[in-house]
Amino acid sequence: MVPDRSILHWSIPQLQKHIRHESQDTGKIIFTNHALTQMKKRHITQGLVLETLRHGKIILSPEVDYGGDLKCRMEYLVAGLNIRVVIALCDDNPNLVVVTAI
Repeated sequence: MVPDRSILHWSIPQLQKHIRHESQDTGKIIFTNHALTQMKKRHITQGLVLETLRHGKIILSPEVDYGGDLKCRMEYLVAGLNIRVVIALCDDNPNLVVVTAI
């Protein structure tokens, strides 16, 4: 499933396919403390986040953060809400790290 080159060079369709596939295994999804705090404040459940990762689309171009991770924002209309989930991806870690949810 993983293309031969660094995730920094993947196309948006490749990133979406990867995120959707990997999010089927909840053991590969890590929620940061920041994400959990923001989710609680915004009344966003882990179920809504999972739905967004499994069915959403990347609308904005992914960006590389100062640590070298690729930040992708998946968006999806679920339960009447437009949920946006920012995840971090890197070549060295196969997990999807949920940074925040809006």
